[in-house]
Amino acid sequence: SEKVSEEASKDLLLTQKTLLNRINYLEFRLQFVKDKDWNRRWAARDFCMADNLKWLSKNIYKDEKLIIIGHNFHIARYNEKEAVMGEFLKEDYDEEMYALGIFGGEGSYSNNSGKKKIMTPPDSNHLDIKHIIGQLKGRGNFINIPKEPKPGANWLFEKIIVNDSFIDLSSSNQLILAKHYDGILLIDKVSQPRKGE
Repeated sequence: SEKVSEEASKDLLLTQKTLLNRINYLEFRLQFVKDKDWNRRWAARDFCMADNLKWLSKNIYKDEKLIIIGHNFHIARYNEKEAVMGEFLKEDYDEEMYALGIFGGEGSYSNNSGKKKIMTPPDSNHLDIKHIIGQLKGRGNFINIPKEPKPGANWLFEKIIVNDSFIDLSSSNQLILAKHYDGILLIDKVSQPRKGE
């Protein structure tokens, strides 16, 4: 009966949080209808996502490790132009969190409308993440980003082209991987998921 009581308590907490989330969502959407400020809307959304994760960590999954899967934009520890979930989480969990960026070399993906989009070829004038992926062996490679530049890993601390990856509302296509992520997963070829799979 004690376990049932604990589960009921968690259910009540989740119900309350769900209602608060709905209120927060309606507030930032109504604000957006008034001011059409996309930056403010994205920041509010990412703040709410981070707040939910902090809440879950404190109330439901105490003393447990959490794996959060999300788009590179949201999970990044840093964004030059927008406030993102990873930055909000970093405030409380800096040393405890590990942000993993995922990038593809070629293939296709679903854009924000759910339509198939073919990845662009590597930029021939600048260092492109696709150049790195093309030089690696295997279908997927993981790189743990060091805290300081090391021989052979200097490119992680320089601006690199990352087309086909939403970075900010300005449609920027360059970032410094070491500022944004703790590690990266580089996949040679990607495709969008098919319904029902």
